[in-house]
Amino acid sequence: MDFLHLGSAPQGFLTHPMIDLSVMNTWTHGLSFCDANDMPPNRLLRKFDSMSTPRVLHAVALAGQLAALVALAHYLLYPPRFVITLDVSEQGPREIFLLIMAAASLSSPWSWRMIPSVLIFLAFILRLPGVPTPGDLSFATLLLAFYFHTIVLHLPNAPGPMFLLNPQSALPLSSLLLHGVTQVFLPIAGYFLPALLFASWLVSNSMQDTFLAQIGFQATPMDSRIIFLLLFATEILLILYAFGMGLLTFRPPLSAHSSRWDRYSGTLGVQARKCFIRSLVTYEKYTFPPPFNLLQLLLIRAPATLLFLYKDGQFSSIRAADRVLWRITVGWIGLLMSGIWLWGFL
Repeated sequence: MDFLHLGSAPQGFLTHPMIDLSVMNTWTHGLSFCDANDMPPNRLLRKFDSMSTPRVLHAVALAGQLAALVALAHYLLYPPRFVITLDVSEQGPREIFLLIMAAASLSSPWSWRMIPSVLIFLAFILRLPGVPTPGDLSFATLLLAFYFHTIVLHLPNAPGPMFLLNPQSALPLSSLLLHGVTQVFLPIAGYFLPALLFASWLVSNSMQDTFLAQIGFQATPMDSRIIFLLLFATEILLILYAFGMGLLTFRPPLSAHSSRWDRYSGTLGVQARKCFIRSLVTYEKYTFPPPFNLLQLLLIRAPATLLFLYKDGQFSSIRAADRVLWRITVGWIGLLMSGIWLWGFL
């Protein structure tokens, strides 16, 4: 998996049907290691650990992200009322949960998916001991974080809902849409944006007779208003036409490959496979998804760093403690969520 994950694998090897089957089997069932000499308690622990496959651990991480998104939506729908407090914290369970989830996401390896978490964390931290309220900058930051958080769930990166049902179909489609946005939408929008902004400014100012009269200008003639409005409408039509032409030109032909990964094109199929393999490596055994990674940071990584600095050499005990913490916090949740597939709900 490391060979595939690092991107050094040849394309022909990456797209081989046996590799596809092996990757999907590892995602579904995980990597099991059996030792005939294991004692019954060790076998029981291995069986317990094997229930938390990469697919299950991803579902645990996705559940946490969706819970944070629902809590944020609830906060935006029903924000706290503005009250004056004296040395009293206004943080409730909802606000504390959002702050913990944001801090836990920031404790993970950095990626652009962490932008919503950065916005949420700053919005709450900068308002302590208060909370963001409608009308201030921190509340607008939460609105922006909610917008980006919702968009991020549709991109071909874990955790995401497209990994739950059928990654072989959902990931190539998500890669196709992302490629279309980056190769069609953004270049066309950037090409027409200056002229569209200029036309919008002309139309807006030509309609403001009262404002122009107050600063000493005469009202804009009707002929000028018509041509400005025509220019604005023409820019809109050109953008729509360019989008249509770009999509028709961009649309990749259906691939002749038998694999569902390559249903849109071989290139997009390779990109989708690489994204899936990165997710598989991310959710290997003993992964701590947010917010449990905060416990690992405080109880395991921080003491391990001190041991490393003082060269105590007790790394085997640190590793054992890490697995015990994982079984107490994440393992039993993975055991419960594995029933979703064992009982045929998905």
